Amino acid sequence: MKIVIIGDSGSGKSTLARKISEKNGIPVFHQDTVWLKTLSKEAVRESTQSFLFQNKGSWIIDGNYRDSIELKLPQADFVLWLQISPLKALYRVIIRSIKRRMGKRKPDIPEDFTEKFDKEWLEFLNYVWHSPKRNKISLGEKIDEFDKWNQTYVIRNKKDKDNAIKIIHTAYYFDKNKKRMSA
Repeated sequence: MKIVIIGDSGSGKSTLARKISEKNGIPVFHQDTVWLKTLSKEAVRESTQSFLFQNKGSWIIDGNYRDSIELKLPQADFVLWLQISPLKALYRVIIRSIKRRMGKRKPDIPEDFTEKFDKEWLEFLNYVWHSPKRNKISLGEKIDEFDKWNQTYVIRNKKDKDNAIKIIHTAYYFDKNKKRMSA
């Protein structure tokens, strides 16, 4: 089972990836981890390529990075697209930033990453506020390009998220048992 999770900053991509991974034992690759370490699109692409090479079976990749989308999207069995309001995304990003400054770290964030409340951070908040409009167009075009609408689940709320987790768990369970029975 191959799962791609996309969505705006603060939409919950990494949290959803962790939940699905923990429930099903599927390896997960958080593209933000590489980005925050290197600030290099090339490094994200190379790391994604390496992860895909090493994980021929099931995997989860979370992140929008357009420089690597053609590596992961064609292989996806499921595309989970988190779409939340810009206000909610902005709120989550600000709270996440405050928590990081207070020492609460998420496992997908590099240890040496420190967030500064500076001009760059304010520019990022501006990006978060405006990205839903841009992402709906650009990510939608990529889903069109790779003909993935039938495998795409748009998640707008907790109920959608819980349903997606159940669908994936059921599909993964049956896929795993089918492979075991045919071996």
